This record gives sequence, structure tokens and C-alpha cells, in this order.
Amino acid sequence: MKSVVIESFLRGSAEKSSSVNFNLNGLREQKVEKSLVKSLETSRAERTSSTSYGSSGEKAAVPLSSPKILTNVVVDSKKKEESKSVLRESTEKSSRINFNLNGLGEQKVEKSFVKSLETPSPQRTSSSSSGSGEKPAASLSSPEISTNLVDSKKKEEQLMRDLERISKKKYPKVKAHPFGSRITGLGGEDSDLDIFLDCSTSDCSVYSEENSSSEEILDRLENIGQCLLEDVENWQISRAIRSCRIPIIKVTHKPTGIKCDISFTNCLGVENTKMIRAYCDKYPLCRVLIIFVKNWMKQCALTGQDGFNSYGIVWLVIYFLQVKRVLPSVSELIDRGKQSRIIAGWETGVSSDFQSRDSGESFKELLIQFFRFYSAFDYHNYVICPVVGRAVWKGDFERPELLPHAMKPYLNYLKVNDSTQFRINSVVCVQDPFDLAHNVAKTVKTYMLRDFRAHCALGAQLVSRSHFFLGGCRY
Repeated sequence: MKSVVIESFLRGSAEKSSSVNFNLNGLREQKVEKSLVKSLETSRAERTSSTSYGSSGEKAAVPLSSPKILTNVVVDSKKKEESKSVLRESTEKSSRINFNLNGLGEQKVEKSFVKSLETPSPQRTSSSSSGSGEKPAASLSSPEISTNLVDSKKKEEQLMRDLERISKKKYPKVKAHPFGSRITGLGGEDSDLDIFLDCSTSDCSVYSEENSSSEEILDRLENIGQCLLEDVENWQISRAIRSCRIPIIKVTHKPTGIKCDISFTNCLGVENTKMIRAYCDKYPLCRVLIIFVKNWMKQCALTGQDGFNSYGIVWLVIYFLQVKRVLPSVSELIDRGKQSRIIAGWETGVSSDFQSRDSGESFKELLIQFFRFYSAFDYHNYVICPVVGRAVWKGDFERPELLPHAMKPYLNYLKVNDSTQFRINSVVCVQDPFDLAHNVAKTVKTYMLRDFRAHCALGAQLVSRSHFFLGGCRY
């Protein structure tokens, strides 16, 4: 194995970093590559082949570039050539970025890759499509997988019926709304099922949180908890979490074995799930990339209490594709929507009638660009904002009048909730696309960000090698 000069990252030498090989203290190159191969193989087991994604028929998207440069770049037909030149320059700068790993040692980088190899991955069977203008990234049309998907759907439907039946003792008009990764096709059989339980009555509507004070939410939690306790044949309560942002009851449905989190606040998660699913359906490589990255980050120990959560990872991928102009921003989808839909004070009236832009890039090319993008991103100064599809300067959040027009709901929110502003002091800032005051990556610690950037840098280099295979297929 060739030796590694990891200091080349610290010196920021473009010439040396382009040819650097990492010395993983005896860990064979083949094993390092398998950490990425294993991620794809798991992803394959999570997806089934379906129709290819739609395309707007436009030209390929512009190359990936630094968020700092993109902030000041306007891509339109009149400035197309000028934009291409700027973006090309920013891409070259990104490739020469000086990775300040702040003491993240070679040994720790090695261990994270080793752990990614040793950690078993859940074999899930989410539905998805694959494809680009080239060879599909992967496909899985096994009859066994199709049967599992049908069985999983039937189990979920049975759970919903049982939950509504027992809940009607307290709320005759109750309606259960599933959301989360199992619904978007990004989870699997072992994933929890998230449920918003709409406990509306004739005199009290709940879906949009018109009648959801803290006291009312906890009252619903207690009432439904009592109903579940009385139905010991079907339900086992793990615990009720009251003192959190969204109070929930964690239960297990005994007939199906599915664990679920039941919430009572509003349907914001339901609307969010619809939007994520639309993105993945319109551009199936989005789902492929999300599943792979989620699995890869879990194997590399980048998730958990101090790391990235699944929801945050989803928006890292979607935002990356927005920057590439493959997917439209959330504000664009709101503008295309036919009518406003306010949930808990936030605009959720997005249109699902859109087409992705065919960049003509393969899964491997997208993965390399994803790794390079987030290894070079300026986390210290910028907020990742899917609502506008570009990075926003943190300083603008201190002077809200400077924020983009699409963040008007946030300005309205501040008028009555000035004490709960968006947390720009977090190590990583990823703005929720609907609840604009919520940073979905606020729990990420400094050491975890360093690990993430280091793994992205290593991942980009490994996948870029001409001999590197993903799941047995060259891309």
C-alpha cells in the first residue's frame, strides 16, 4: 500500500493532495474501499427497480461549486456563460480547499473506516427507482423483496386501523396520519413508524395546530395513553416523552411487531414527508443517494446523539441536488402551488407538479461530488437552506430584514416568538424547509463535523479512482 501523507490536507497543497494516498496503519486499501461498497450493497437491498425519473429536457446542470461562491451567483439564461465560468473557477478552488482537521488524527480516521466495515447494516426493503441518462446505479426486482414490501404495507395498515379503533373511545373523529422514513421509502422493516394522531373534534380542529397549546397536547397524550393501556392485547407502551419539542408516546404494536412514535401536535411532519417523497419520486437517484449516504454515515459512526440524524441527512442530500439545480428549491415549489396551506404558522402549500433537471450524471459522479461538496462547505459562516436552495450568510439571521423574501414566514414568526430564533451558533446549521426556526442539525458536535469532513475527503478520493467499483458495477 502506498503511504499516506495526511498532512497534505493541513497544508492545502493542491498538487500533493491530488496524488495523496492515506496510510491506514496496515488496513488494506481493499478493506477501505469495501466500506463504501458495503454501503451500496445495503442500499441495493433497500430498493426495488421502477420507472425511470422524469426530466425537464434541459441541458445538464452546472458543475458543483463552493456554497460561498454560489451565494453570489445568479444562474439564468442571460448570464449562462458567465455563470459557467464562475462556477468552474469555484469548483477548482473547492478541489484545493485546505481541510483544517484540527487534530483529527490519522488513527481516528482509520478506526472510523474500520468500524464502518464491522458495523452490520440493517437489510431494509424500501421501494425506490434508480436511473440517470446512463446505466442505473442499481436495481433490485426480486419477487422476495416485492412480497416483503406488500407485507410491510399490510402490517402498517393493520396498525393504523387498530390505533384509530382504540383511540375512538376518547376521540370519535380521530384520524391517524403516517409519516417519516417508512412512508418516503427511505426506511425499512426495522424502522419506527411515525404517526400524527389527529384528535380533532367537532368544535376543535387539530390538524393545523389551531388548538394545540402545551396543555392540550399533553392532555391528548394522557388520554390516548390510557386507551392504549386498556388494550394490552395489541399494544405495549415503552414510554411517554412529555418534556420535548414534540411530545410522543413510544409504543409497539404486538400483532405486527412494528414500533411507532405517536405525536399529537400538528401535521407538519406529514406535509414534510409528502414533499420529500415527491423529490425522490421525481428524481429517483435522490432516493438512491439518500439511502447510501444514510447507511455510509451510520457505518462510519457519524450519526447518533452527537452526530447527524436521519432527517438531517435527507436534507443534506436534497440541498446538494438543489445547489446543482437538479431539484427545485422549496420556495419554488411554494410559488408553483395553487393555494396557501398554513400549518402551525408555517407555509406548506408546495406543488408536487414539477420535473427534475437531468444532469446526465451517474450515481458515482453524484457521490463523488457530494463528498467533495460537504468536505469543503463553509459551516462556520453559512446556513444550509433548502427553502431557498442556497447557503445563507449566518449574519443575515442576526438582521432578519436581510433574509431572502422566501423567509417571510420566519419574520412573522419572530414577531411573536422572538425568544426562539434560529440557532446560528450551532456547529452545523441546516434549516428545516417548513419550520424555518428549527435547525435540524443543532445537535452535531465539533468533533463529529471534523470526522464527517475527513470521511468525505477520503470517500471522494477512493470513489474517484478509476478501478473503484460500487456493488460490482463500474460507474
